[in-house]
Amino acid sequence: MSKIKIKSKNKEKCVIIISTFPSKNIIESKINDMIITKKICACISYFKIRSFYSWENKIENHDEMMVLFKTTKTNSEKLKKEIKTIHPYEVPEIIELVASDVENTYMKWMIESMK
Repeated sequence: MSKIKIKSKNKEKCVIIISTFPSKNIIESKINDMIITKKICACISYFKIRSFYSWENKIENHDEMMVLFKTTKTNSEKLKKEIKTIHPYEVPEIIELVASDVENTYMKWMIESMK
């Protein structure tokens, strides 16, 4: 049986911004501001990871928090600017992924929660 795909009538795109932070404290202190006050993202999820990377010609090895900011293309530039403002790293990781397939009711909820 073939699967029928229903295209969303909404032109808005779902975007996930990925970043890493040294601790959950920075993120948790900004959640209310980003979601409720500024309405620049609909959801923030984070989880603990271990990162290995090169910095100043040596390997760094740290526990970090991987953060997924769920937003829309309309709000992505404002959100990235906010992340740069609150970020403690000299070179913050800020990666934007545009989702090509998002369930319609979830997309509608995202848009509504950022109005």
